Amino acid sequence: MQSLRDNGLYVISARNAYLGIWNQNTLGFTIARERFNPLPGKNGKFVWHHHGWEIFEEYHWDTGEPLGTAKPFALVEMADKMPVENQLSYLLEAQELLSMPDACKWVAG
Repeated sequence: MQSLRDNGLYVISARNAYLGIWNQNTLGFTIARERFNPLPGKNGKFVWHHHGWEIFEEYHWDTGEPLGTAKPFALVEMADKMPVENQLSYLLEAQELLSMPDACKWVAG
C-alpha cells in the first residue's frame, strides 16, 4: 500500500469494479458501483434491473477480511483532485476509454 500514489487511477481487481482511485487516508479505492433493484418477475422470481451508478469504496486487499477486497495491478494515470460529486463522472468516463478487456490485456503486458 505504501507504493500506491494518492489520487491515482488504478486497474484493480475488486468485487464491484476494475478501475478505482486510490485514497491513502481510507486505504481504499473509490469506484463507480452499479446499483440494481429487484423487480417482480414471472413465477414469483425477481428480475434484477440496472438502476444507476454510485460512488463506493472498496478497501485494499491487505487491510484484511471482511472488507479488504481490492487488489491493484497498474497505475493508469494521476487523477486531478476533484470533489466527490465529480468522481463518478470521471470514473464512468475512464471506463468508456479503458474497457475491462483492454485493462486486462494492458496489465498482462
